[in-house]
Amino acid sequence: MVYCCKISKDCEVLKRAFSLCHENRQKKAERLKNVDAKAVSITAGLLLKYCLLLSGHDDCEVMYDENGKPCLENGELYFSLSHSGEYAACVVGDKPNGIDIQRIIEINERTVRRYSTEREREMINQSSDSNVAAVTVWALKESYLKASGCSTSEAFAAEFDISGGAVKGPEGYGFELSFDIEGYVLAVCREI
Repeated sequence: MVYCCKISKDCEVLKRAFSLCHENRQKKAERLKNVDAKAVSITAGLLLKYCLLLSGHDDCEVMYDENGKPCLENGELYFSLSHSGEYAACVVGDKPNGIDIQRIIEINERTVRRYSTEREREMINQSSDSNVAAVTVWALKESYLKASGCSTSEAFAAEFDISGGAVKGPEGYGFELSFDIEGYVLAVCREI
């Protein structure tokens, strides 16, 4: 299941949402000083609560593993959260997964060189919209990092091909892209 929602900054809505979030998410939101960051954290927490309810796991405690990745205490279900701009996203499934939503913004060439392979840069430069392609590759790497548990350097070294319509990436993982929200790309990675 993949769900996405717009982040609310209405104080009354956020207070109600906060009361419905899991205790760990509440503690995380309380530590944040920035009001916008609190809104994002609370919205992501409520979205996760909704996804767990739909999957029949709403009574499970959300914990954090040794790497800081959120997980369920019973280990029966995997999930991943992401947020960018005005949106939060969540994926839930029975195998390791990762999700990343990114607002499509301009990325400079120096940054692209830091996270992409030479072949990916060629593909990005040959695409009809190099900026969308660059953000898409970034989102795929983020989703892969979350699903696989690999290091950042391993995710940056992983190679993706988005030039043929279907996403090709590291073996053992399936990838999906969505551009349904105007100005955003949503990438999902699932272990297969």
